Amino acid sequence: MDEWDSATAAVSIDDLDAYLEQLRKDVAMAEQGNQKVSGEISVTAETTFNDMIQLDVGIEMLESLISNLGPKALNHFDESSVLGLSDSTDSCRNRSIADKDYIYELELDHQIEKSTMELEILQHLQR
Repeated sequence: MDEWDSATAAVSIDDLDAYLEQLRKDVAMAEQGNQKVSGEISVTAETTFNDMIQLDVGIEMLESLISNLGPKALNHFDESSVLGLSDSTDSCRNRSIADKDYIYELELDHQIEKSTMELEILQHLQR
């Protein structure tokens, strides 16, 4: 009997069965791990998809806001330039009120855009 035959003879059927059982357990654990990773990938893909939708809507909102604010912002800065510092107190008070109105208008525009964005997200999720 050579070396190989003596080694195989020493391995019993019970040892082989135990080894096969261990291999089956290892395969089952690997499959569970694969399922877990697949689930995590699915969740990550869905989260990324939803985040990209929000990002696209946010970019559109900012582009719209910039295009809407472009002329307004320039006119506002022209009206409140530093050159008019010698204006009377009433003029300063009126400018302060105008600034508050302008800020309030910006806040309302932002709320409208935010609501529009949320509506678009909800509509997209319903598809």
